Amino acid sequence: MYIAKMKSIALLLCLGAARAADLDGDGATDAAAADTCCALKYGNALSECSSATDLAGTASCCPAGFLHRYSIGSDGNEDTTKWDCISFMSQTDCAAYSWSAPWGTETPIWMSLQCPHFLPTPAPTPAPQLTPPPTPKGFRDNDQDGVADAAADGTCCAFTYGNAFADCSGATDLASAAGCCPSDFLLRHSIQPTGEDTTSYDCVSFISQTDCAAYSWSGLTPTWVAAPNCPHTTSSVSVVDAAAPRAVGLLALVALLFSA
Repeated sequence: MYIAKMKSIALLLCLGAARAADLDGDGATDAAAADTCCALKYGNALSECSSATDLAGTASCCPAGFLHRYSIGSDGNEDTTKWDCISFMSQTDCAAYSWSAPWGTETPIWMSLQCPHFLPTPAPTPAPQLTPPPTPKGFRDNDQDGVADAAADGTCCAFTYGNAFADCSGATDLASAAGCCPSDFLLRHSIQPTGEDTTSYDCVSFISQTDCAAYSWSGLTPTWVAAPNCPHTTSSVSVVDAAAPRAVGLLALVALLFSA
């Protein structure tokens, strides 16, 4: 039941994100699910539009209201020698659409996969490796955002939870799902009741519920996950206070002396 609940949360997160977005810039909320789109052109060479040599030169081959961009391949990489002319309208609206182009009427096709809505966020440049200052007593930063965790263990602010890698533009592992998680959120293998699941991922933060409600990323908003559905670690136990004294070795030494 726990796993089913997590899958329901993940589905609601995805649906909520889709409703909130306007990634094609047409002024209407996107209706197409991730990786699907209505396409007049996809992956076409620039020269196929009046011998164009750059993206601007292909603008006349894409109607207003459609997203005109360099082509994004199924691997998430941008190809600046090709272009796309797409919309994130619904499949029904796509089937009814036609464009009276100067050279004749054109109708789009529905792409049910391999149509990423945006480029993955590039990995941040590693900061210089400096000696960190002493950790204050009681400090917890399980989401590694550099700020003390505000969420109680078992609660979190989540963009995705228990999602398959493929849900992120056809990703195959955790690293390739990075584009579907903002840099200040924790991207990890999903933590389920049975432990860590390396076939799915979570995108979570341990900020406060108030900060979660005010957070947005590229037009998408996260969801607050209540306890105990979002463990902070694989054992559901907070990270040990980094400033606490390590007394185990001392106790062992005392025991050894008294046993002599």
